Amino acid sequence: MRHPLFIARTPLPDLSEVTLYRDTWLEHIVARHPVMEHRGQEVVETLTFPDIVWASLIDPTRLVFTQSRTITDRGSRLMVVVDRREALVCTAFYNRAMKVGTVIWVL
Repeated sequence: MRHPLFIARTPLPDLSEVTLYRDTWLEHIVARHPVMEHRGQEVVETLTFPDIVWASLIDPTRLVFTQSRTITDRGSRLMVVVDRREALVCTAFYNRAMKVGTVIWVL
């Protein structure tokens, strides 16, 4: 049985809550992006209060949440990727390249 790390509310009417499971956090996100280890609260804030949400260019069933408050001093922005069908966080990472598709939601 999977254990949720958190369930976050989003401003999207058709995706009001998303879940991040503990195994996804530890075995995927932190394992591949060690800088994320103590950034769980930033992930929640980005999901709850995004500035913009895009459809992924790679997979249109995934959404990319970002916000201006989670930009590093080197200009990298926190990207939180959500599977909109399953309402699950797939990954989260900092990146300067904004390879995103159609805007779904804007603050």
